Amino acid sequence: EEEEEKEEEKEEKEEEEKEKTEKEKTEKEKTEKEKTEKEKTEKEKTEKEKKEEEKKEEEKKEEEKKEEEKKEEEKKEEEKKEEEKKEEEKKEEEKKEEEKKEEEKKEEEKKEEEKKEEEKKEEEEKEEEEEEKEEEKEKKEEEKKEEEEKKEEEEKEEEKEEKEEEREEEEREEK
Repeated sequence: EEEEEKEEEKEEKEEEEKEKTEKEKTEKEKTEKEKTEKEKTEKEKTEKEKKEEEKKEEEKKEEEKKEEEKKEEEKKEEEKKEEEKKEEEKKEEEKKEEEKKEEEKKEEEKKEEEKKEEEKKEEEEKEEEEEEKEEEKEKKEEEKKEEEEKKEEEEKEEEKEEKEEEREEEEREEK
């Protein structure tokens, strides 16, 4: 009897022990599973945050790149405008220079023309003076010639008169 009781007690104890062990095992597995699940969730969260961070970084870099390109474009545009402005000023300067030269050339031609005109005028005056002198000379010669002719005529007349007188004298003497 006592032996049986002991045996029963022993079995009961073993059963309890077995249940306890089973319970602990189940508890441990549950804890392990929860831990694994938690770690998995944590890992996924970390991974997700990392990807999000990388995405933000990428976007930031992209934005900076675009900004840089924009600045570069604006800089080029500015330089282009500056270049065009300089070119325009250069052309304007050349145009002014050209006009100035043209003006000087016209002025020079005008002076040259006036000089020629002056020389021509002087030449004409000189010729006129020469002609007047020539005319004066011819006039004097003409007068001189007329004077001589007149003188000659008078001499002839005188001679004629003398001859007439002589003839009359001779006639008287003959009588």
